[in-house]
Amino acid sequence: MVDAYHRRGIGRELLTALADRAAQRGLRTLTADVLAENVGAQALLRAVFPDGPTRRAHGVLTLTCRLPDHATRPGQGRELAVAC
Repeated sequence: MVDAYHRRGIGRELLTALADRAAQRGLRTLTADVLAENVGAQALLRAVFPDGPTRRAHGVLTLTCRLPDHATRPGQGRELAVAC
């Protein structure tokens, strides 16, 4: 996101919408790869997705974010990956 738009709640809105849409489609987790020095993205992801394991390798954190539960549907258990 362009610096001028940081800290306006846009990232939170986008992540929340992404999580809701993914969960409605039967996904259970979102995996985000974030550069270790990108503390802003890490904080945002953990604010929206407070629980889930984090792995660190080669300067990249991989955060596994649990999505909200929705009615059980065929195909549930899939995963979506993004990079920040």
